[in-house]
Amino acid sequence: MQAQALNEPRRRSYLQALGLDLLRARSALPGAAASVECDAPVLPSVSSSSIVANALAATSAGIKPSAVTKASSPSVSLPAALPAAALAAREALRGGQPSAAARTVEPVLLLPKSTEPTQAPVSAPIPQPNKPLVARFSLLLVPINATHIALIDLDNQPALEGSEARLWAAICSAQQWQHQAADMPAQFHWPIPGLAATQAVAQEALAGWLQTQHAEHMSCVVFGENLSVAAPSEHKCLPSLQALLAEPLRKRELMLKLHGAI
Repeated sequence: MQAQALNEPRRRSYLQALGLDLLRARSALPGAAASVECDAPVLPSVSSSSIVANALAATSAGIKPSAVTKASSPSVSLPAALPAAALAAREALRGGQPSAAARTVEPVLLLPKSTEPTQAPVSAPIPQPNKPLVARFSLLLVPINATHIALIDLDNQPALEGSEARLWAAICSAQQWQHQAADMPAQFHWPIPGLAATQAVAQEALAGWLQTQHAEHMSCVVFGENLSVAAPSEHKCLPSLQALLAEPLRKRELMLKLHGAI
């Protein structure tokens, strides 16, 4: 039995009822059949569900769908009723795609970017009780008389020179001290590699060095407040030469402390 060709308007009505887009080539395709010129079907203003219901009812009653369509709307050409297979296919397509009302969109919370750079947390050093650390220092040992020695803060300089050397010479002249030893003055530098940089270790190291200089039993005059943490227990602490040059008014305080003390 030869298959009957489907009417083009009806085919388009079926496709439109299924919700499929009607496409048409802009130019003739090679090897394809010629396109049939026809107007696109226009659905009536009535709902598609009522049309389908009327068509199904007419089919079950043995009435031709075209007759029902013409009777219900004589001025508008309605599409023929869809077969049961087409209706099932349309419902399957609609059921697989959720409607826009059924879709739920989760809100996205956008946080403003911080303009401050992120810094990694820095762990604070664990304090060690009774073990204060001693900073780096260098001192110069100068015997000033038969019973006293002077420990002069060099401020991490290699030697006493320049304005500091002239100030020291003026102090020695005012106090009638020995300007410097006959041989080259001795120097002590802290920290010492291999030793812990604590106050107790620094005091022991300086005391041992003074023994090598045969000055462990002599009274000590310290020029420099930062040296007092490592100096012997019995000493007189005075401002450093650098502090006296930076604050000239402290020279008078120095002379009052030295008057009759040594």
